[in-house]
Amino acid sequence: MDQIMKVCSLSAQDMDILNRLDIPVLFPKPKRVRVVKWHRPRQGWVKLNTDGSSFGNPGTSGAGGVIRDEDGRLLLAYSVPLGLGTNNFAELRSLLEGNAVADFLAKCGAEGLNSDWADIHMLPSRVRGLLCMDKLGAPLWLARM
Repeated sequence: MDQIMKVCSLSAQDMDILNRLDIPVLFPKPKRVRVVKWHRPRQGWVKLNTDGSSFGNPGTSGAGGVIRDEDGRLLLAYSVPLGLGTNNFAELRSLLEGNAVADFLAKCGAEGLNSDWADIHMLPSRVRGLLCMDKLGAPLWLARM
């Protein structure tokens, strides 16, 4: 009977026994280790890093992110429970959560609004509301209409 064994390591003696019994041995592919590090944004810029997570697929999911300046100083961090969802759902929602204000302003641009704002009080009321919700730590979907 042909059996296949998956093993992490075998002694030479064990390997010899399995070969004599014509039992093929599969060794797992070695894991590749990759160094991942944060790269600072250009001077005068900030960087948004987001991530989503799901315990199971689907499973309980959440999203989170951080905004840091060019020196790595934390400007804002958030985490949001998303309920039941897939890992891809959580990843996508983390981007939406982190970009709610930019998303709204992009839609304003698509509608023909061409503006720059230097004063928070001059921003559209919806943007001020989104910023306020962010500051209070409220989930994004409570601010949607």
